[in-house]
Amino acid sequence: MSRLIYGLQSTLCRHSRGNTVTNLGKPALLFATRQYGQHTSKQTLLLKNALRRTNSNSTLWRSCFLGLGLVSAAAFYINRRQMTVKAASPPINHMIEKGLREKHNFIADIVEKVSPAVVLIQTSSYFRQGSGSGFIISSDGLIVTNAHVVQSARHGQVTVELPNGKKYNGEVQFVDHAGDLALVKIHDVNLPTIELAVSESLRPGEWVVAVGCPLSLSNTVTSGIVSSTGRKSSQLGMRNSVNYIQTDAPITFGNSGGPLINLDGEAVGVNTLKVTEGISFAIPSDYVKNFLTKAAQHKKDRVMMRLTGPPYIGIAAITLSPHLAAQLRHRLDIKDIDRGVFVVEVNDASPAQQAGLIKHDIILKVDDRAVDDFNDLISTITDKSIAKFTVYRNGTIKEMHIRPQRQQST
Repeated sequence: MSRLIYGLQSTLCRHSRGNTVTNLGKPALLFATRQYGQHTSKQTLLLKNALRRTNSNSTLWRSCFLGLGLVSAAAFYINRRQMTVKAASPPINHMIEKGLREKHNFIADIVEKVSPAVVLIQTSSYFRQGSGSGFIISSDGLIVTNAHVVQSARHGQVTVELPNGKKYNGEVQFVDHAGDLALVKIHDVNLPTIELAVSESLRPGEWVVAVGCPLSLSNTVTSGIVSSTGRKSSQLGMRNSVNYIQTDAPITFGNSGGPLINLDGEAVGVNTLKVTEGISFAIPSDYVKNFLTKAAQHKKDRVMMRLTGPPYIGIAAITLSPHLAAQLRHRLDIKDIDRGVFVVEVNDASPAQQAGLIKHDIILKVDDRAVDDFNDLISTITDKSIAKFTVYRNGTIKEMHIRPQRQQST
């Protein structure tokens, strides 16, 4: 802009002899020159003298100076406007709000609150070693987990490890095989706990966090939302009174028995199984409360523990109902199969794995007898030393022989 004003001044001085600038053009150019400030006292003096020597009859120069004066004034106004806006605009780095991590990492806050009470449970028997998750519900050492986590516990004894590395000998006090829940006791005081929520108030779409110990890795965290709050056991082909919580929070192998946590840091359920990606189930906390009431009533009755359970083949499975088959058909190649037993997991070194059974197989028959649900499968192999399994896998039918193992009673 200074070059523009200086050029106007120079042009005026060179061509001013015998010419006069109009009374409107003259002040405008002088005003722009003074206000812009890009000149010297000598240049201003030359400009004034040139303006006095101009010829008043020159219409051409009158128009030129008028236009140049107005352009200079407009340029001055625009420049000042830009400088004002620039000065008023804060730097970009000041526009970024500080402390967003502390304000919005609600999942990290939940995990920090509950993780000290989530434990690793390890079992061993004549047949295998296993592990799963659990969580402490009382400061004197009561722990809730899944029944299938402690199913292979020898004489009802398990090893419980806290996140701080401290280990305890745990005792299985009560088991509900139908609901897949178990109560374990360790002996200590002032232990961290997780409170049970009222699962009846849970709504589809709520955020939940699954915490557990998959593959013996303590405090592994996944998150998602509640897909359904009342998935009836009959829809999953199970014969119990549990209305499961369905969630898309991944419940990986070994997360079984861990808590499903709401945003208040309370356990709304017990993680039970993952069917496939995006479909996992948890036992609601209201059912867990009823289980604890029964456990308290039969605390001294060792017969109620029923640790012998069904024969062991080493699988986690659910009944393939038509409803579940419709959901799985979009994810797996099961075509027209809508009945049978869907294998969710196969334990390492188990009879099922040794026979060749794998995850996502569908058991159709046992000894040529159709099995429509998981209870049919258990009752069929109860008295068998070896059984022929007919399974569906990726569009083909396979047969294999599995030897169920008998577990020791306590």
